Amino acid sequence: MNTAQQTLSEPPFQADDFDAWMAYQRSRLAVLVADAVRGQASTPEQEDTLNRLVADYEDLALAAGGFILPVYRALAGNVEPAMDLAVACGLNWAGSHCLDDLQDGDLTGHWATLSSAEVTFASIAVALVIPPGLLANLAAPVTVRQRLQASWRACVLDLASGQTEDLDRAAGCRRDDDDLDSIIASVGRREPFGWWMRMAAELADPQRHLPEAYHGFGYHFGIAKSAEKDFFQLLIDGNDSDLRNGTRTLHIAICEARMSADERGDFRKLRDAARTDLEAREAVTRRLRRERHVAALRDFLVDRLALASQCLAKAEPPEPLAGYLRRSKMEPMP
Repeated sequence: MNTAQQTLSEPPFQADDFDAWMAYQRSRLAVLVADAVRGQASTPEQEDTLNRLVADYEDLALAAGGFILPVYRALAGNVEPAMDLAVACGLNWAGSHCLDDLQDGDLTGHWATLSSAEVTFASIAVALVIPPGLLANLAAPVTVRQRLQASWRACVLDLASGQTEDLDRAAGCRRDDDDLDSIIASVGRREPFGWWMRMAAELADPQRHLPEAYHGFGYHFGIAKSAEKDFFQLLIDGNDSDLRNGTRTLHIAICEARMSADERGDFRKLRDAARTDLEAREAVTRRLRRERHVAALRDFLVDRLALASQCLAKAEPPEPLAGYLRRSKMEPMP
């Protein structure tokens, strides 16, 4: 499809058509993500593994586009220069999640039949090897590309640092009594939404569009949504993999912060037992369903989204971006 055909079929970038515009860009991004890994492997077997990774983790590979493309389109007036940036960040996110699933023992289906070496190869290739080439070829001045590459490296290192801290806590290599602020900081490092929005603003015009403000919005939003995801995964979906892995999620840390010292000590003993004991996992889940713990999480989300809102006000994004961010990103859990 040529540029003229894309322009003719692209929905308007306005509030009433925003969902259609995003769906259109998402479909384009899916093709570009698949194209980016094609021909990147040395053997047919390796190429099949790379293709399968971006197919099986497609939602994650396309997630960056939901932040980068509307920000860039609103600030720069078009979307084309940001497509490779969205692909690069999406591939990093998908590959990182596949590697994280390997480390957590959460691989299923086809992935569970592969060796650790095969999964590690595919994850590193998609997350770290392919994206730099896309960034190097961005249609932007050299100084802008250099700034973006520095931000991308910081994003990758933050993500790796946050995931490493998470794994160390689960393995007992780090203190389990880290205060809530330490857990929040660790979660903030492994959620890349702030970096994605920052890079979109840097690509558009770093002098005019306050990349730091967009970064702050995405950072606080990512922390809030991480806590919300923990809650829904355990208490709504019934997925207790974090308890079995010994992961102290942000949701759990928020609830523990409201407990007395004695209650917190007993609860942590119960969490230790939950690694291998089904009854202990069920007991942990029952405790976290108590209204005061649900209220603690709700209060945290409201406060964190208020910080995101302050950053959004500082950024002063134009419409329809401002309405999109408020509508789709700022609603706390019911």
